Amino acid sequence: PDKSRMPRTWLLRMRAFSWGANALLAVAYLIGAQLAWLTPVRPDGIAPIWPAAGIALAGALIWGVRASPGLFLAIFAAGWLVPSEVQEPLPRMLGALAYASGATLAILLGARTARWAAPGRDIRELRALPWILLVAAPSTALLCASYGIGLMYLAGTAPREAVLESFLAWTRSELIGGIA
Repeated sequence: PDKSRMPRTWLLRMRAFSWGANALLAVAYLIGAQLAWLTPVRPDGIAPIWPAAGIALAGALIWGVRASPGLFLAIFAAGWLVPSEVQEPLPRMLGALAYASGATLAILLGARTARWAAPGRDIRELRALPWILLVAAPSTALLCASYGIGLMYLAGTAPREAVLESFLAWTRSELIGGIA
């Protein structure tokens, strides 16, 4: 059978994606996270700008679902390394795994939303920039902040009276980083 006419599954596309590119995306994300932690962070650990959000969104826009292993590993590592009051390894690891799962999905959904909002356009072209700025970055920021603050609230690290303030700070941080 002619292989060019056979539909490619997501697994075949994953194999076609270079693991070196995933490693590069993960390292770039961690560098962005380290830059964010150089700024004065809030008491709840939220940086004023999260440049790693823009790196993750760019990777998801360029490579789509094929970037998910690199994104997941980078977000997990950043979640593990983030300054936290929790010092026990198992809760830290579970929290990092939970956030990495949700944030990776949120980033991929934000990139998919931008592709849906800009039908017929190559999302990597300059003409797609307004769709990225108006659709992908805000939707990704809202999804990541909602999921992250929800986890913090369930873990008891975000007090009830500070949830809205933390949510707004997280959304602003992700949005500025995504746009940058």
